[in-house]
Amino acid sequence: MILNINNMRDIENDRASGKITFALRLGIKNAKIYHTLLTFGMFACFLQYSFMFAASPRYRFLYVVVFFYQLYILTQIHKKTARELDPYLKLTSMSGFLLAVIFSICINI
Repeated sequence: MILNINNMRDIENDRASGKITFALRLGIKNAKIYHTLLTFGMFACFLQYSFMFAASPRYRFLYVVVFFYQLYILTQIHKKTARELDPYLKLTSMSGFLLAVIFSICINI
């Protein structure tokens, strides 16, 4: 997800320098759709793991709170142009880290 945002942000520079990234091949509109699929695919994987291995679902699903923040980031990405995506690279990185930490704690309680 972070790499995709970076590639969407740099799409014009990549085009000018002759780099061929996945985002460049897709175009900015389809790259944003691809980013949406990556985000929901990630959600599905985390939830599937929790359903398969959670002994007590009450506290094992606390990490879902981070998903709402990531959905907010996703909606903002869809509203922005490629040049305006720079702050969302950092936000996506931090939310991914937060998700990993909270998920690790929740599944080991």
